[in-house]
Amino acid sequence: MTRLWMRTVYLWLVIIILIGGCQNVNSPKEQELLSQAESKVIQFFKDTYQLDVEMTESKKMDASIMPHVLMKGHVIGQEEQRFNISYDYEEEKLTNYVMSAKLEQVIRELGYDPFAETGAE
Repeated sequence: MTRLWMRTVYLWLVIIILIGGCQNVNSPKEQELLSQAESKVIQFFKDTYQLDVEMTESKKMDASIMPHVLMKGHVIGQEEQRFNISYDYEEEKLTNYVMSAKLEQVIRELGYDPFAETGAE
């Protein structure tokens, strides 16, 4: 019985180690790409709307599917002023920009048209 118990414990340890080793860890190159994409978005909001934003989520898509980094964020200190945007890392441009109604309202109050041609398509 003790031998069976030890084998069971050993098997579970091996499974846990294998699963832990298979987590999605960004390579230094991918981390650099994510940082570059986030910097582009932060600068876009600063230059276009004079807003300081922070990113809450970034995910690099597989290039064979879509060569983009998908990102979510909000205006610093204003979590209800959210947006989603993607960065095409092959063409190095921002695309697929959507925003919450609150963020749209703030942008209009600042005197900008949130749907005018900008650096994001």
